[in-house]
Amino acid sequence: MIKTLTELPLDSGASFITPADVCAMVPGVTPNTLAIWRHYRRGPDFLKVGRRVFYEATAVKAWLDEVTNKCDPDVTHLPRH
Repeated sequence: MIKTLTELPLDSGASFITPADVCAMVPGVTPNTLAIWRHYRRGPDFLKVGRRVFYEATAVKAWLDEVTNKCDPDVTHLPRH
């Protein structure tokens, strides 16, 4: 379930999701994986409020778009090695 932090003085319309929500969006990613990525400053940007961690939904979407491998539809054959 996506939760919105309305008590924070941030942009109106900014919605934040929990690590569990991110795990539900990205197959194979666990809460522990997200914790490791946060430690090494990898993965999507996050917000920490006390001990709780939140991700801005649009930042997660942008990160997914950035790390997604794109296929070139104009390639008709692969070069031989």
